[in-house]
Amino acid sequence: MKADPSNWRSYAVYEVSKRLQCDVIVAATFNIMYDEVAGDQDVQIEVVGYPAYFTNWQTATTQDLEWIRLEKTITTAESDKVGAAIREPATN
Repeated sequence: MKADPSNWRSYAVYEVSKRLQCDVIVAATFNIMYDEVAGDQDVQIEVVGYPAYFTNWQTATTQDLEWIRLEKTITTAESDKVGAAIREPATN
């Protein structure tokens, strides 16, 4: 993990998600403990958060990706222009 704490956090979330059989840990916080004498050889990470499960998971469409790209270009000075994405239910 190349002694990078961000790698430690990512790996810890992966392991916890796998053990809990959930899709993601929401609002994850970390308590990282390691022996400074031994370097990063013995790292213990406590993860606190809420396990969550995706429902109705769908791959992003070209339109979704374009919307995301456009939203990224809005500056924080224009944050009042950012609104929630609401998708109308499909009609049969």
